[in-house]
Amino acid sequence: MKKYGHPGLLKARSLSQEGEPLSPPLTRSSTFEYPSRESHNRAIEGSDRFYARNGHEIGRMVEARLAELEGAEGALLFSSGIAAIAAVLQGLSRSGTRLAVSRHSYGGTLALCAEILPRFGIHVALFDPFDAADLARALDAGPELVQVETPINPTLRLLDIESLAAQVHAKGAQLSVDATFIPPPFQRCLEKGADLVVHSATKFFGGHSDVLAGVVLGRDAELTRLEDWRRMTGPILDQDAAWLLNRSLETLELRFREQSARASDLARHLDQNRERLGIEALHYPGLEGHADHELARRTLHTYGSMLSFEPTGGLERTARVFDALGTFHRGPSLGGTESLVCLPAETSHATLSETETRSIGFGPGLLRLSIGLEPLETLIADLEAALDRT
Repeated sequence: MKKYGHPGLLKARSLSQEGEPLSPPLTRSSTFEYPSRESHNRAIEGSDRFYARNGHEIGRMVEARLAELEGAEGALLFSSGIAAIAAVLQGLSRSGTRLAVSRHSYGGTLALCAEILPRFGIHVALFDPFDAADLARALDAGPELVQVETPINPTLRLLDIESLAAQVHAKGAQLSVDATFIPPPFQRCLEKGADLVVHSATKFFGGHSDVLAGVVLGRDAELTRLEDWRRMTGPILDQDAAWLLNRSLETLELRFREQSARASDLARHLDQNRERLGIEALHYPGLEGHADHELARRTLHTYGSMLSFEPTGGLERTARVFDALGTFHRGPSLGGTESLVCLPAETSHATLSETETRSIGFGPGLLRLSIGLEPLETLIADLEAALDRT
């Protein structure tokens, strides 16, 4: 695995006066007044103190920090992760646009492609990124944009973004990557050739289960178009949520390193005790037996804090394990300081049939774990007790 050194997210400061606040001020006003028609009309042309739907100062601050973290020209904040995905897939399209979207994607993305985009005349072709012939078929159809996800929810499979970007660009298309499961600086898909990167900032950027947000990062040319779309349709992130996001970025690297370290140790423990605990399948890219371990070792700066497994005994036993857990909180989402467990077939991918989920690598008995900051020994004890009792 690559070694990665990063100076952190400490804010650069140039103090102009004594008593500058360490935490940025929060302005909750949705609108602003001006002393004259002339000054009012000047503000219409781009001030972030005009109308908050158009943009606001704390949001611009967070966008700048995220862009620097990702190594992007810019960033745009949205009201949720799925709002950010919708902005890319719909906001950059028009009636007649062709898109290619990976079948191995978040269920909400797939539902958007199946139920919403066709209403606007946007054609979506689903493809399997692990099937070279299927990928070639999708690219030969002439998409303008290709949307993928890595690491993939909930199987933790990985895509070789550098190779995929080369193939996509050779066909004159752009590549957008949902990289929610591993945030920058631990994964930077733009450096590998992606044109756009999307994150559900609700997850690791927020990190405390108290923010709903999304972000799109990339080049100014695409972001200018998306900002127009955001202003006209309205899914901008609220100032309070942006302030909380800014707060959370201070500890992003510390949190994610610690969460990833716990996840790695926990995955190894489960792997070493699979037979005793009754684990049929275990998914974590840091394990040597993982299908994409070499790719992960080569391209990631940490293996992440997400893992999933299927207990032997099918859904019946999985349900008993799920109910028996005590330290793990039963609930959707991920990336918070508390450890969470969910059944993706009933949450993140609930809109898919069992046939569809099995075609992308998991069944109804899969448990997805988001590892928080509890002591490793506590997490191991909770999982072992639940598995032993069932």
